[in-house]
Amino acid sequence: MTLPPKTLRSIQCAALLATVIACRAADSPTIPEAGSAPESPTNHASPSTPEQAPPAPPNPARSEKRHDGAPRGREQRYRSPLHRYAISLPARWLHYEGDAPSPVVLTVVEAPGAGENHAACNINITHELLPASTSPTAVAESSIRQFKQLLDGFVLDEKRSQTINGNPSCILSYHFPIAGLAVHQWQLIVIVDRHAYAITCNSEASVFSQHSQAYSDVFSSFAFE
Repeated sequence: MTLPPKTLRSIQCAALLATVIACRAADSPTIPEAGSAPESPTNHASPSTPEQAPPAPPNPARSEKRHDGAPRGREQRYRSPLHRYAISLPARWLHYEGDAPSPVVLTVVEAPGAGENHAACNINITHELLPASTSPTAVAESSIRQFKQLLDGFVLDEKRSQTINGNPSCILSYHFPIAGLAVHQWQLIVIVDRHAYAITCNSEASVFSQHSQAYSDVFSSFAFE
């Protein structure tokens, strides 16, 4: 499927995520031993942090919402038999499946007309197979190192270990400028049976808080199938 020009502009970060994943092999992160204690939340302050504090990343483990697969007013259920996961997406948002060999397996873009005054918000999902001993925290640390190398002005706001539907995960909150835009992202990294998923929610910083609840719902809905 050919993406419209506005959609292509809105998913620039998908290519960036693919680049980060491709760089991980050379990065060679130190992998913590299986069963090691979860990392405590870490906050990172920076002089370049915007005056308005960025939204705190969600705590999906505490969500009381159920995602049973039936379409509802605020979400649509998506399943990928090939990559063995299911997730609930914002209603009316458009989704495009990725093509191999790109690790970006799904791109979800804000409904047409919703982002007239800003770049379209989007969600990217990547998938890769990792060694059995790899932890979400190790993947997150590798991603952070690559983002710092690739992005001038990258600022990590928070990194937190968590459990999503019984699966170990790590949540990142960070912001950076790119192509003249101030961008804020949340990223959820989940590893199940060597399958590593990175779910990245992306908006301009000025409108991120308007979508933070929807992004939190996306995180809490993730299920390995």
